[in-house]
Amino acid sequence: MKRFSVRALAAAVFVTGLTLTAQPAHAHTESCSGAGFMGTNLVYSVGFGPSATGAVTFSFSAGGCVSGGSMISGAFTANAVGNYCEHSTGELSFGPDTLSWVHVGKVMILSGSHGGGVLIVEPNSSGGRDCVTGATQFLVSGSISTV
Repeated sequence: MKRFSVRALAAAVFVTGLTLTAQPAHAHTESCSGAGFMGTNLVYSVGFGPSATGAVTFSFSAGGCVSGGSMISGAFTANAVGNYCEHSTGELSFGPDTLSWVHVGKVMILSGSHGGGVLIVEPNSSGGRDCVTGATQFLVSGSISTV
């Protein structure tokens, strides 16, 4: 009887451990890749205007998104340097997930608990937008995904 009790107890502890440590399945996948635009309030080069704030939208026109539509909403977040053409931080909603970004130079790196991505971001100079007078539209290319 003691052997049965010890084995039953060991099995119960094992099953309880699995139940407590198992991670819930993330049941969706969102993915956008290709090229498109990032729209913002005025964004300047450092020294040419104030730090940017407010809403940011990403839209993929070439390539596209697997699900969730081609428009992704986000916003700049506060940081010690400020939000400029060469540097910014922010968060965006991607399906049910939130991804944070850090943008340095032309590279924007996105990360979150279930995904991330990399975008190349440049002012849309062909549309008369530059960072000295204030850009509101940027060309983006790359991919963002969550699993």
